[in-house]
Amino acid sequence: MKYDTSSFPRVPVFCIDSKSFYASVECIRRGLPPLETFLVVIGDASRSGSVVLAASPPMKKNFGIKTGSRYYEVPRDPRIHVVEASMSTYLEFSISLPRLNVCTSTALMRAFFATIQVCMEPIFRRQE
Repeated sequence: MKYDTSSFPRVPVFCIDSKSFYASVECIRRGLPPLETFLVVIGDASRSGSVVLAASPPMKKNFGIKTGSRYYEVPRDPRIHVVEASMSTYLEFSISLPRLNVCTSTALMRAFFATIQVCMEPIFRRQE
């Protein structure tokens, strides 16, 4: 069955992996480059069995830590940032994203994250 989609609005859509998104937001909050920083977002730092809710791409690539890993599996390495989740921040950040064109190159993604960091600074200041 075919549907006539000609009457649907045509708008740019930007898709984000919401799990890595948490890690990216935490990097941006700290002024760190999301594509280069070792960072994990966990549920509860006081529990060694706490679940990793998000891991930055370098954590996945270099340490094999991904969503669903446990906190005790995260290596004790001074380069790794361990952050407790802040769901209200992620929600506010995601609904505040402007409509964007899809970008796929690393250079464009870095520019995107730098722009978002500047745009979202007022939100981060309110939560401190």
